Amino acid sequence: MRRSNLFTEIAEFCQGLSGLKALSLFLLVTISAYIYTLYCGYIWDDERHVLMDSSLWGLGGLWKIWFSREMQQYYPLIYSSFWIEANLWGLSPAMSHIINAFIHALNAFLLYSVLKHLNIRGALLAGLIFALHPVHVESVAWISERKNVLSGLFYLLSLYTFLKCEDKPGKGLYFLSLALFILALLCKTVACTLPAAFLIIRWMRGRNIGVGYIASLIPFFALGLAFGLLTVWWEANLVGASGHMWEMSYIERVLLAGRIFWFYIYKLILPFDLIFIYPRWQVDLSAIWQWLFPAGAVLAAALLFALSNRIGRRPAAALAFFLVTLFPALGFIDVYPFQFSFVADHFQYMASAGPISLFAGTAAWAAGRGSFSEKALLAAALLLAALWALSFSQTFAYKDSDTVWKDTIAKNPEAWIAHTNLAVPHINDDHDFAIAHLEKAYGLNSSNETISHALGLALFKKSRELSAKGMETEALEYNSRAIALYEDALALEPRYVEAHINLGVSLAQADDYDSALEHFHKALRMNPSKAFVRKNIERTLKLKAMTHPLELKMREGR
Repeated sequence: MRRSNLFTEIAEFCQGLSGLKALSLFLLVTISAYIYTLYCGYIWDDERHVLMDSSLWGLGGLWKIWFSREMQQYYPLIYSSFWIEANLWGLSPAMSHIINAFIHALNAFLLYSVLKHLNIRGALLAGLIFALHPVHVESVAWISERKNVLSGLFYLLSLYTFLKCEDKPGKGLYFLSLALFILALLCKTVACTLPAAFLIIRWMRGRNIGVGYIASLIPFFALGLAFGLLTVWWEANLVGASGHMWEMSYIERVLLAGRIFWFYIYKLILPFDLIFIYPRWQVDLSAIWQWLFPAGAVLAAALLFALSNRIGRRPAAALAFFLVTLFPALGFIDVYPFQFSFVADHFQYMASAGPISLFAGTAAWAAGRGSFSEKALLAAALLLAALWALSFSQTFAYKDSDTVWKDTIAKNPEAWIAHTNLAVPHINDDHDFAIAHLEKAYGLNSSNETISHALGLALFKKSRELSAKGMETEALEYNSRAIALYEDALALEPRYVEAHINLGVSLAQADDYDSALEHFHKALRMNPSKAFVRKNIERTLKLKAMTHPLELKMREGR
């Protein structure tokens, strides 16, 4: 009897949830799952996105954030949020993490609110699954991915406001939705798919899509297209998403898109073995099995649309929302991370709301058209508990940079970027460790100038260590290898300033002063602000004078 009463009370509590109570539940559940991130530090891109140049922390920094091309990406609202944090309480990874988790909780609550507004069954379950699903850990636990969660916040606010405007037309709500959409775009351009989501939801609700409705979406589509084109240009020209790593035919991209689609569906269903950097697939037009991915996606979409009159439009709408929202990450547009992997958990942050909502709605229908039973509640509780545990354990991988890269290598040993980034911070304090991982990275990707340069630097540091121990022969060998690797880096990128400088240092170490001076001068021409290069030039000239005093006198006589 007590057990029955308990389930009845839980059911009544869930059915009566609204407003502040619902928000409190989402905050409690989400923050508890991400509590360990309070002990996590900065990782990878945080150095560029969060730990920006100290000159950006003044008022002039805001100008650079909004109106210059100095930033890694044009997401000014994200950089502004970090600017505000830095000026309020200084750089604090704990505060940044708790803010990310708080925003994610708001997003889960907003998804619940949108689904409830649309009278979709299982809205509460969908919101809680969204809050606790492990594929979202990357977006929340990685501080730089605030662009994902904050963009998602404004995206969902814009969507909710637009739906309210549809039910109760008014210019105020319309322009508020448009303003929120712009804020979402200023956080991350992936929000550009929102107007397409409007159309999908309108079709799902069986409402008329007339000329007037289409006209109301034109400003949304125009802004989305403008920001999208800006991001494509920024990625190709400033971020570096161009070159042989991105060269694929259109047909190859179709194959890739199909595989990406099913990969994300798979990870939503079975969120195990999540990796910060997944293996990079080889697209092969001659492999019949790779054609099954796009064929299967097309077949699934066609089947759901064909059955929409019998099973309703919601399954087809959920799939359409997933595909449209995921489109920027399906491989048709080149983005910088594609050189490492074609997939990443954070790419499906907002898109996952479609399949999650479909699953929750179907589960609620199967449980008795929205009524609560003990078995249904128990199943939901067990599912949420499992998701909570998986997400909580996944946050431990984000403790610090070393932990992230070690976890990645353990699951994906071929991730050259993981070997590189694990090694670089240890070049000065653990030469052998750095060399071992950089040699692995170089073996996996010898056409990357950063790896060649980093390995060269590690070998040079090792040569200095050996020289200090009096092991000159071994030191000379390591330095010679460093010179060859610097030259490899410059063959790949002739304007690599640091490679010119370090090659100059190694050449001077090998008593090739003329060549060393040549590279120092090249570096100085490319970047005159590097004052220490002038000191290297002066030091090299002194060493040369000591080695060749007669030559120096002859030049002075001239």
